[in-house]
Parts: sequence; structure tokens; C-alpha cells
Amino acid sequence: MNVTVVNVYVWLDIASILEPFVLRRLKADVLKDLPKKSEVVLYHGLSAVQKTYYKAILRKDVGE
Repeated sequence: MNVTVVNVYVWLDIASILEPFVLRRLKADVLKDLPKKSEVVLYHGLSAVQKTYYKAILRKDVGE
């Protein structure tokens, strides 16, 4: 067996394991008269640790 065939078998094994956990719906099964989506944006300040990491990311020295 070549690598491509083996990869297909691995993918099929993974797909069969995950299948019970994946929710799939047909467009016909979804309610047509859903209310409009409402979105609320809440802003909250960063904690001290979050600020430290955020500034490190901006300076690009996270791992240093």
C-alpha cells in the first residue's frame, strides 16, 4: 500500500470515530421563521497578566 491509500484509511477511521459527535442538519430541517440574530458586545479591561502577554505579543518577545 502506498502512503496515499494509508492516509485515506486513517482519515476514514477518524471520520467514523467522530461521526456520532458531529451535528449535521439539512436546510429543510432548520426552522424558517427564526427571529433576527441579536448581538451584544461587552468590553472589559485586561487583567495584569493579560496586559503583560498582550504587550509581549506586540513587541514580539513572548518566548524570550
